[in-house]
Amino acid sequence: MRKVVMMICSAMLIFFCISCGSKPAPEEPEKPAPVVETPKPEPEPEPAKVDNGAALKGIDDARKLALDSGVKEYEPEKLQAIDALYDKIKAKSDNGEDISADSKDLADRYAALAAYVKACKVNEDIDDTDMVDLAEAMYDKGYNYLLEYEDLFNDPNSTGKAQLEKANSANTTLIAVYAIIFKQMTKDARADALLSKKDAESVRAQIAQKDKYNKAVDLFKKGDSAYTMMAYDRAYDNYIDATDLFDELYDDIAEKRAAALKKIEEAKLKVKESEDYALQADKKAPMKTKLEGIEDEDAVLLEEDDYEDPSKAEADLPETVKEAIIGDDAK
Repeated sequence: MRKVVMMICSAMLIFFCISCGSKPAPEEPEKPAPVVETPKPEPEPEPAKVDNGAALKGIDDARKLALDSGVKEYEPEKLQAIDALYDKIKAKSDNGEDISADSKDLADRYAALAAYVKACKVNEDIDDTDMVDLAEAMYDKGYNYLLEYEDLFNDPNSTGKAQLEKANSANTTLIAVYAIIFKQMTKDARADALLSKKDAESVRAQIAQKDKYNKAVDLFKKGDSAYTMMAYDRAYDNYIDATDLFDELYDDIAEKRAAALKKIEEAKLKVKESEDYALQADKKAPMKTKLEGIEDEDAVLLEEDDYEDPSKAEADLPETVKEAIIGDDAK
């Protein structure tokens, strides 16, 4: 009996174990995936603004020099075109962009326009002299430089540097032409002064108005001194001033001399009329006795004139002036 009970218990235990082992284990609930937060990118720092103070000052200085040369009056349209570029570059600077390269190009454009205007003015001075033939080949070269600058200015692809080089070439070349012409003009002024001096001496200005005559001579000598130092502008002015003084002397003295001669002729006429009247009276009633105060016909009433020789009072000025010694000529 006991065995039967144990067998039944064993069987029940086995059945219970089998029943428990075949039942699936309950599934665990899925864990939600962890939320990974994407880090927000840090804002990029704003680029530092470039300090364009020096660059802008360079442009302003170049523009001021251009205005001083007269570009606003002489070439207003060209100035406006460059100013338009300036406004664009200024806007870039306000945005903090580097304008160093642009500023150099723009400054060159202003400088080129200034040189161009100066060259044009010199060209006008040359035309006024009507003496281009003294340096015609050089003049043609300088004038062509002017035309080439204008072509570059109208070329949107040209640089300020190229424009400046061409304008400077035009200016320096035409200045050299004018120097040649002005030197000859100074020589001509000197020759005119010498002629005026001789005219003044023909009316004895060196004696009649000695101080003024000497002043004119001093001006002439200063002109020679300036000429030898290649200060042709100063020499020219001195020669012109000397010429004016010599001419004034001649005109003044000649006018006074003419007036004096007229009076002398009038006096001679009156004397002749008096003599004729006296002769007629003497014929009608001749005087028998000599009156007191009436000199003989051959009496010497005045001492002989002892005037200084006018030629000795003339200033001795050379007909030619020494040229300045330059380069190899100085050896």
